[in-house]
Amino acid sequence: MSKIKVNDFETVEGAFSFDVAIDRSGKTPVLIISGVLETSDIFSKFDIVENERYKLTGVTLQSESYGSEEDTVAYSFIAKAYEVKER
Repeated sequence: MSKIKVNDFETVEGAFSFDVAIDRSGKTPVLIISGVLETSDIFSKFDIVENERYKLTGVTLQSESYGSEEDTVAYSFIAKAYEVKER
């Protein structure tokens, strides 16, 4: 678990991962950014997900997954842009 900034003003403990792919099914290729944020905190929406390595903006929540034996919620999302930070 790491510290993740959500919505530019709140920091939570959790983890996130994301995939970046190109959709070439239309006339113009489109970059698709999709991912999952896992945390024990509850959100109804968030638009930024950021840690010390990555920043995702234009985030839209797609679904939430709950487990009967776990305290964490897995939030599936799509994003409009991502940034890889210099270390």
